[in-house]
Amino acid sequence: RDPTRDCDYTSAYSEDVLEFSTRVGYRYGIPYPHDTRYPHDTQYLYGWNFLGIKINERDTEDWAITYHGTKSYFFNSICKEGYKVGPGANYGRGVYSSPNIEVASGYAEEFVIEGNTYIGVLQNRVNRKGANIVNDGQIWVCPDPANIIPCGLCIKRVDYGRNY
Repeated sequence: RDPTRDCDYTSAYSEDVLEFSTRVGYRYGIPYPHDTRYPHDTQYLYGWNFLGIKINERDTEDWAITYHGTKSYFFNSICKEGYKVGPGANYGRGVYSSPNIEVASGYAEEFVIEGNTYIGVLQNRVNRKGANIVNDGQIWVCPDPANIIPCGLCIKRVDYGRNY
């Protein structure tokens, strides 16, 4: 973990505003508002709590930012061991991610902690030279998992306002 990169944006302004920034020539979603204490390559999202993961920043400084939605029980192994290539889907074998957290969160599975329901996505650094960028740039596929490194875990409570 890298707690120096942690930030809680669970009570920020409007969830409806999604801004975009550019990192090494590729756009990725930065939800509103920006926290100017941190560089643009660190994502902080309305309603999301960001937990930093220690990586070698120098080795990935020219890599883009993407997000990967998955089941919560995979978070620990992905953070410790890295990604493993899946069996393949619409765009072939590889690790799938998106520069848009809303796209990635569609693949996240809800989980419950102390009676509250959450989703989580992993923020990544991606070597764009090792990624197939498809679906109008919304999906990035890395056939070689060495080209995608998790650098943060974003968690969001999703049961606000639900009637049980």
